Amino acid sequence: MTFVLKFLWATSPRWHVVNLFFLIIQSVLPLVNIYQIKLIFDTVTKYTKSGEYTEAVSLLTWQVSFTVGLLIVNSLINSIAGLVKTKHNQIISEAILEELHKKSSTIDYQYFENPEYHDTFYRIQSDGHGRIFSTFNQLQSIFQSFISLAALFSMLAVLHWSTSIIIVSSVLPALLSQYKFSKLRHQWYQKRTSLHREGAYYNWMLTANQPAKEIRTYGLGELFIHRAKKIRELLFDENYLLTLKSTYWNFGAKLVELLAIYSIFLFLIIRSLNGSFSVGDLVMYYQIFSRGQSNVNGLLSGFVNLSTDNLFFKYLIEYLSYNSSGKRLPDSEPFPDHITDIELRNVYFKYPNQDNYILKDISLYIKRGQKVAIVGKNGSGKTSMIKLFNKLYEPTTGTICINGIDYTNFDTHTLQNKVNILFQDYMNYYIKAGENISFGDIDNINNHIRLTKVAQCTGASEFIEGFPHQYDATLGKLFDSGQELSAGQWQKVALARALMRDAPIVILDEPSSSMDTIAENNLVDRISNLIKDKIVILISHRLSTVKLADCIYFIENGSIVEKGTHETLMGLQGSYYEMFNLQSNGANVLY
Repeated sequence: MTFVLKFLWATSPRWHVVNLFFLIIQSVLPLVNIYQIKLIFDTVTKYTKSGEYTEAVSLLTWQVSFTVGLLIVNSLINSIAGLVKTKHNQIISEAILEELHKKSSTIDYQYFENPEYHDTFYRIQSDGHGRIFSTFNQLQSIFQSFISLAALFSMLAVLHWSTSIIIVSSVLPALLSQYKFSKLRHQWYQKRTSLHREGAYYNWMLTANQPAKEIRTYGLGELFIHRAKKIRELLFDENYLLTLKSTYWNFGAKLVELLAIYSIFLFLIIRSLNGSFSVGDLVMYYQIFSRGQSNVNGLLSGFVNLSTDNLFFKYLIEYLSYNSSGKRLPDSEPFPDHITDIELRNVYFKYPNQDNYILKDISLYIKRGQKVAIVGKNGSGKTSMIKLFNKLYEPTTGTICINGIDYTNFDTHTLQNKVNILFQDYMNYYIKAGENISFGDIDNINNHIRLTKVAQCTGASEFIEGFPHQYDATLGKLFDSGQELSAGQWQKVALARALMRDAPIVILDEPSSSMDTIAENNLVDRISNLIKDKIVILISHRLSTVKLADCIYFIENGSIVEKGTHETLMGLQGSYYEMFNLQSNGANVLY
């Protein structure tokens, strides 16, 4: 709770002060209005008995006019307070989203491959955001109720010392019920987070663009609709059962409140009949008691809701406490200006919370200016090795050295800026073509000369410059006037993005997998000027690309089983030789 209070205050102290000012006014004005109505009733009662109507009309005109004026002022204050609250909520919302976006863009990559992380983030995304607003509103409600109660209890003390105790006691059953079922609902939500996420996943598959083709091709719509419905029905039934139980409890608690208020009302009537109270007193105290009961309920409920909200804040605190290796570390070793080599020394790697090693005793050495190919069947560990090169993960044991220095000594952000990567599962950005490419060098996003150069070298310029708006054309059909691309064209854009930055290390994972044969055969020649004098790592099973490498490493079951040039490996007549012959004969082998 301390974290949330500090966060809310830090978003905008000035708006908090303005909010408090209006809350105080909103707390006091209704009480003044109640007292004014009491005076009107007393005036009517007094002059009804005396019959002095002229004087009564004059006094009542002033009292009613003052009361109407109070109502107008109160309405105006409420309207202004509503605007202040809307603006304040907007500021808080922006601060929350910015904090979450900053964290999600720098958090260690390994969290994105952890189901527990996704559960935590789902809770924040679906409920945590609202909980911060809830806390903000509850704090305002508590403050306002406290101010009102201070005035109300002082007025009720004139009536009888026990009235304040009766008000507080009457709302305790409702408070206990609310606390009990808020806690049960939180426990249920925590238990069912994964199921909620599964339901959201089916909803995404049924409504998003990416799965739409396969859903129609394979007729998966009815199956996914059925599964999504089963999940919704299960969650609805469990939620309904909780709601039903809480309804019984809340009804009993409401009966206690009603008995209390009508007992006091009966007491007020008896006092009025024996002449102790005027009609105005009767009306005033009834309204005070009703408002007091409401304010006590709001005050205590506010504390209960704060307690419940606090259960959810642990997820937000947990999320914000995740490691962010992308942060610039002041004590990191300076990254070398000139990279001469990369070396993997006896590297073993397994994913967190996994027992099986993906990579086993990997040792390789790459000099500047060399093109190295890593080849192997699907699941052999090629893509995992890329994640190590880019420091998305670090070796479980063994070391990766740059210029002979363990790369864990370098700042992660700086290292990643020195590595260009085309991932096999590259992103298709549904934005302008120029930005699609220039995102590869965010520090020089307006370098149009470099942009057009890499577009020409990768072949992306051939279709982009044919669009009406060329590099300002929006790619994809997600937004209006977007230009649809083929898979091969998207890959050329992604390759251009991967080469946009003039980094000393270039890693290309299946750079031609979606391209046609002509584009594939010309690929290395076309980008040769962009990768000259760099450390280049190619991961591919397309032999037209692989056989041009200076050294080829063949990985099998996470270990290097063969290494050498294309000619050397063919001479060994081992796994690489077998792959080459199968592909030469047109076999569709998964490598």
